[in-house]
Amino acid sequence: MFGHLKPEDFINLIEGTPIAEKRRAHLQACASCRERIEPLTAVYADARAMRIEEDGIAEPDWSAFRSSVRDAMLSRSVRRQSAAHGWTAWAARPAMGWSLSAAFAVVLVAVLWSWNGSTTAPVPPQMSALEGASLDVSDMDAGMWPRTGVFDEIAQLDEDEAEYLRQLLHEAMQEGSATQ
Repeated sequence: MFGHLKPEDFINLIEGTPIAEKRRAHLQACASCRERIEPLTAVYADARAMRIEEDGIAEPDWSAFRSSVRDAMLSRSVRRQSAAHGWTAWAARPAMGWSLSAAFAVVLVAVLWSWNGSTTAPVPPQMSALEGASLDVSDMDAGMWPRTGVFDEIAQLDEDEAEYLRQLLHEAMQEGSATQ
């Protein structure tokens, strides 16, 4: 198609815009280009004949159009149901989800902290309440512990109790060496 008219030239000819003299001479000499432009010219002439006068078309009422679109959008947003239904609705709200997660974390830390603290020995009651009373297993189960440690109690033994403890320890050592 070297040398034939370009689409821009066809459009210019149909609309009546002047083209270069060289192109006009080619159109008169080339049967292929004339065959292409004849139906285009006919269609363009028919379209111009059917063209409606611009004065006959009323200007659209844009304010009424905007108002109707706005009303339709608002009514749609009112009709639309929430994506969250039932008791799981709180999960769809980010603020509620974050606050519930933070509260859960605080409770978890508090439980773990108190659980860790309960593994330590309980605070023993005052020794004055236990003076003169013998501690048995039921007292220990009830949480009644002497305030002093084992070594403090040994230091507070009188002579007879200290002698009895020495004999018990001596017998235990002899039994231990005999079994080995």
